[in-house]
Formats: sequence, structure tokens, C-alpha cells
Amino acid sequence: MRIILGIFLIIAIGALSWYLYQLYQQRRVLADQSEKLLQEIQPLEKENQELTAELKRLEDPENLEIELREAGYASPGEKVLIIVPKED
Repeated sequence: MRIILGIFLIIAIGALSWYLYQLYQQRRVLADQSEKLLQEIQPLEKENQELTAELKRLEDPENLEIELREAGYASPGEKVLIIVPKED
């Protein structure tokens, strides 16, 4: 009876060790993936901050008008004159 119990205990310890090893491997893979994702997030967070600052800047009507005029838009009632250089 002790031999059967000993064999069962050895098998159980072996199975548990294998299961713990598999968990360790999964944890290591997930940690690597997590690190890669954190590295991808950093530039995106910086871009988000820049876009948020630009959006806040454009909330001012004067800044928005400057940007729109640089893009070629005119206020209602204004006419846009486009001067094209003469080709030789």
C-alpha cells in the first residue's frame, strides 16, 4: 500500500511541477508582451499630449482663424485671390 501511495505521490508532484513550469513559461511570455506594449504606448501618449495641446490652442477663435486662413479659407463675404506665377 505504501508503494502505491509513494508512486501516486511522485506522479502528483511531477504533474504539479510540470504545471508550475508551464505557468512560469506563460508568465514570462506575458511579461515580454507587456513590456513591448508599454514601449509602444509611450510614443502614443506623447502624440496624444501634442494633439491635446494643439486642440486646446485651436479652441481660441483667433488661432483657429489664423490656421484656416493659412489653409486658404476665407471669411464669409471675403474673396480669395490666388496669384499664379507666370511660366516662362
